Amino acid sequence: MSRVGTEVVEFHLIVIFKATKGHDNSLFGSDIQSAFLVTYGYTQDVTVVVDNQFLRPGLIHHADIPVFNQALEKLPVNVANDQLGIQENLNGFQKRYNEKIQYWEEQIYKRIKKGQKIVIWGAGSKGVTFLNLISNGKEIEYAVDINPLKQGKYIAGSGQQIVAPEFLQTYQPDVIIIMNPIYANKIQEKTNYMEIFPEVITNKLSRIKEIKS
Repeated sequence: MSRVGTEVVEFHLIVIFKATKGHDNSLFGSDIQSAFLVTYGYTQDVTVVVDNQFLRPGLIHHADIPVFNQALEKLPVNVANDQLGIQENLNGFQKRYNEKIQYWEEQIYKRIKKGQKIVIWGAGSKGVTFLNLISNGKEIEYAVDINPLKQGKYIAGSGQQIVAPEFLQTYQPDVIIIMNPIYANKIQEKTNYMEIFPEVITNKLSRIKEIKS
């Protein structure tokens, strides 16, 4: 929305990268985003959406310098005094990233070693990223998705075939890894309805049931 007389421009930006404030797996938290935007004359009213997975800041650009200065003063002290805290954030992110990748590779290895068949549920960006980042992702043969336009196609890069949920009645997987945890209940209901009862886990470390070696 643009108001010609007051030179105020408002627009919404959907932040694609998972970036909730204080989230352990976030590279750019809301404080970093605020500092970046204020540098260019914007202030924001951040709304957390999609089960705390994304930030949706409503941005306002200010031609009025006093308003800009007030916004600058509201920045977290650690952000303003630590060159936006970028170096510290980067160092921590790399460590958490490596730990998470290693964790999933170990969990998949343990299950494959036991002869278990694994599928992922969700062939969107989360599923594509997951299968391409873990080194043993090709041990997973199929990705389930309810979107008929994806079914019969393949995951970019790692190559798993994308199948409909009904395929699982024939394949009978031992484990389903859900890429987006907000759909966990619906997926569990679907598998129960199809009378298949695999272990259902979500792509969150806090919800993983570990298998002991």
